[in-house]
Amino acid sequence: MKAFQFTNSILRKKLISYFFSNPDSEYYLREIASMLGLDPGNLSKELTELEKDGVFISHVRGRIKLYRLNKNYSFFNELKIIVSKSIGIEGSIRNVLEKIERIEIAIIYGSFASGKETSDSDIDVFIIGNPDDNILNKKISKIEKDIGREINYIVWPRKEVEKKLREKNSFLKEIFTSRKIFLVGTENELKKLYR
Repeated sequence: MKAFQFTNSILRKKLISYFFSNPDSEYYLREIASMLGLDPGNLSKELTELEKDGVFISHVRGRIKLYRLNKNYSFFNELKIIVSKSIGIEGSIRNVLEKIERIEIAIIYGSFASGKETSDSDIDVFIIGNPDDNILNKKISKIEKDIGREINYIVWPRKEVEKKLREKNSFLKEIFTSRKIFLVGTENELKKLYR
């Protein structure tokens, strides 16, 4: 199954990552090539292969052939999990945030973490620490461009989080008690803050 072999192909990595970040979207070939900065000829070959494998489906509207993910693909859910954790939304954000200094904990919360997101949903990220704002803004902007989704992030220093926890802040209570995905740090490190 070629769909699972995306680590060696930059084209496949970009294509799979973008579509799994926007699973309800459909695009025509030149539109995809333009958005992802890919050669249309190579992209056409790749889409043909992935369509043969069942990962993508297409239909013609007028004179334009549109491509989208095949949600009925037998390994769709498995591929979605692998993509998300490695090159998709979760993996892309994790890979960047792990390299930024002074981030103690970073989590995805909200609709994405709960599995209720749509392709229009933004990605909510809560960061505890004191990262450089300029570096963080640049890195997040690049991820947004790569995945075609907006990332809303909040950064609070550790002292602020501790203060808000003592005040029983409803925002923090919601984040701490709801489903979340850890990007930096662990559940145990988070629990230490509110003991």
